[in-house]
Amino acid sequence: MRGQDFRRRIHGVSQTTLAKTSRNQGAGGLLTRTVYDRTPLRAEYQLSPLGGDCAARTAKTKLEAKENMTGILPAQQ
Repeated sequence: MRGQDFRRRIHGVSQTTLAKTSRNQGAGGLLTRTVYDRTPLRAEYQLSPLGGDCAARTAKTKLEAKENMTGILPAQQ
């Protein structure tokens, strides 16, 4: 996915924040970043195997929380 595609999907994120975050996640092994030496410079991002595993676990946790929301909300009171 290209950086501009991320910006379209994540409303309100600045180019600077996106670049910094994607570099950090790349350094952490969650994303792979491929830079194409063109004018204008172009970079594409893809989930690494580790990033894909984390995304799947996060999606599962989100689903479990959503399914248990009727028990979670009263517990927060």
